[in-house]
Amino acid sequence: MAPVTCRNAGEAAGQFDRATRAEVELAEKDTGFDMKGKLTCLRYPNFALKELDLGEKGAAGIYIASSEGPCQLNPTLDRKIEDDTAGYLWGAVGPYAFFRGADGLNGGLPFVVYDARTGARLIEDLIAGDFAALSLVGEELTLRYRRTYAASCSLLAAPETCAATIRQELGLAADRPMPDCRPAYQPAIDADPDAAKAIEAWPSVIDYPVERKLSASGTSFVAVDGDLVCRPSM
Repeated sequence: MAPVTCRNAGEAAGQFDRATRAEVELAEKDTGFDMKGKLTCLRYPNFALKELDLGEKGAAGIYIASSEGPCQLNPTLDRKIEDDTAGYLWGAVGPYAFFRGADGLNGGLPFVVYDARTGARLIEDLIAGDFAALSLVGEELTLRYRRTYAASCSLLAAPETCAATIRQELGLAADRPMPDCRPAYQPAIDADPDAAKAIEAWPSVIDYPVERKLSASGTSFVAVDGDLVCRPSM
């Protein structure tokens, strides 16, 4: 096992708790895949998160582990996260561990949150950009972010009926203004003018601000004030 590189993690993670980060180069015999790899460990006061990288898209393994001991794989004690959405480590707030997707979806980034104490999967969602705020009071975590929502209709092709559908599905006020979708659709229309009508009918994707409450017992969220952004689905 190669020497360990350690540094504090937290600045790049923005709103996440500060962690001690260690990176270890692993030989073939230590990865369990007959390939060399790199193990990244984020150590928090009550647990650690581990990510095994074999140089391919997405981690080969993600684990919740004890905060004690060296940065190495322990198949007996490490809890492996078997989750297609959990592509990489992201960070943690209190007992809540965040993992992000290896690929985006409709311009958003999939993420999941687990309870590091029990290994329970608490939520899965799509975020546009970064978290605006993550705050923990007692057991309740409040997340503020822009959520990515894929509508079943096009705001460009059917502005009134689609707007009504979106407002209802997202719990928006009946007079909440809808975004102008034309600029986001226009490049595709310019590239193929003969298909303009078909392109205008592409379902719309909306980014909108939400506040989510999360605890071990459940989660709920509401839309909050802020601009909405529109683009065609991909």
